[in-house]
Amino acid sequence: MLRRIIFSVLLSAAAPLTGLRAQTPCDIAWTVPVMVSSDSSVPTLPKISLSGGTVHLLWYGIDTTDDIRLASSGLQYARRGTDEAAFTLPVTLLTAGRSLPGYLASAGARVFVTSAAILDTFFGIVLFSSTDSGSTWSGALPVLGSAYPELIFTQDSSIFIQYLEIETGILGLLRSGDGGESWEIVARRIRAFSDVVLYADELHAVGPVPGSSQTEVGYFVSADSGRFWFGPEIVSPEDLVRSSNPRIAVDDRGYFFTAWLDTGEVIMRSSRNGGISWGVWTRLSEERGNVSVDIAADREFVFAAWDRNISDTSGIRGRLSADFGETFCPVIIPGGGSGARDPVVSVKDSTLRVVWVEHSGAEPGVYFREGGLTSNGGILDVPPVAYALNQSYPNPTNGNAFIGFDVPADGSITLELYNVLGERVMMLAGGAYGPGRYTVSTNVSGLPSGVYFYRLTAPGFDAMKKMMVLR
Repeated sequence: MLRRIIFSVLLSAAAPLTGLRAQTPCDIAWTVPVMVSSDSSVPTLPKISLSGGTVHLLWYGIDTTDDIRLASSGLQYARRGTDEAAFTLPVTLLTAGRSLPGYLASAGARVFVTSAAILDTFFGIVLFSSTDSGSTWSGALPVLGSAYPELIFTQDSSIFIQYLEIETGILGLLRSGDGGESWEIVARRIRAFSDVVLYADELHAVGPVPGSSQTEVGYFVSADSGRFWFGPEIVSPEDLVRSSNPRIAVDDRGYFFTAWLDTGEVIMRSSRNGGISWGVWTRLSEERGNVSVDIAADREFVFAAWDRNISDTSGIRGRLSADFGETFCPVIIPGGGSGARDPVVSVKDSTLRVVWVEHSGAEPGVYFREGGLTSNGGILDVPPVAYALNQSYPNPTNGNAFIGFDVPADGSITLELYNVLGERVMMLAGGAYGPGRYTVSTNVSGLPSGVYFYRLTAPGFDAMKKMMVLR
């Protein structure tokens, strides 16, 4: 029975348990940055989406220096699956001469990219879709003529595209319930949303809105799949300072976080009651001159990243919170040099992912980096509500592997490591545990390369995840 379970999920490790992973909640265990792009000399506007353990990346590349490589520019996509050590080579969904920059969304094994493109006599919104986690792609499917896409996101089995009509300047929302084969307009004359997240069957959005004297950040919510929107509620300070480029994130508790630029300063605000009310404003940046910002959240972690465009102080900055946005660690540089820009971020479980483009140095391109975050169970106001087993980090690994798990009540647990034959390699943790969030580490440098499983068993709970060891 155990072997059948193992063949449907996977992982690896060996050597004795070496103890707790972290030092302080501000510690981040970074991997080495990797360049994902291959031949576009001017990449821009990267996007990231996670689904089922697969990391999906999209960017737009323009190569104006080499006619041979020009065909490989345009909409570029790459992926890294759960069992894969590296990203695939970029796939050109459509060349630069026929498409504009696009948007990315994923849900389970389904991945979607939308862009404005030229197809023979058609110009407008097109959709590319994959049903196998980005391994293969459909061609460009026409969606709506004479329009540009502004966003794409998914809710259950539905795909949504916010669009802009070219001739009228009217904004609307499209929905497809059959994987992009057919579309309906669910709302027209809506506000311009900069970002949308989903929680508890509701759509939550932020976007620029007119204030009493300047452009401000508005918050919107829809409980009927985008047909009717409540808002805007202005969440930025209504003053003489222009607010722009808002982004929104939600964690697994339903806490919302929005970040934006106030004349180059990065400001963050949060809500712990589903967007009904918002807390105080938090200034994240230590200087002005920032030009873009992104924010992500999960569990107790919130991470915001932004880029700068001021002489020799350009590049990417970031700040981490390990207490639901109450306080933030000092500013860090997550990667890249002075030419780094356009950061996008993702936080899932205790893993941070940062993507950016580099426009200077020996190898300009799209870069990706992961960071393992330190669990901060001491700030939790209540114990975990259920047992949970987190994905090991880093994965793949050739040294220490860190595994986190949640215990909701006093009880006996076991955490064990198996190979693909169902043979136990080692005991990682076991015995009586009280309520809390735990992280253990083990050194796997002595294990053969391959896929392994780690399994957590507890009263009424049995879960298994996989990791890969590379030597």
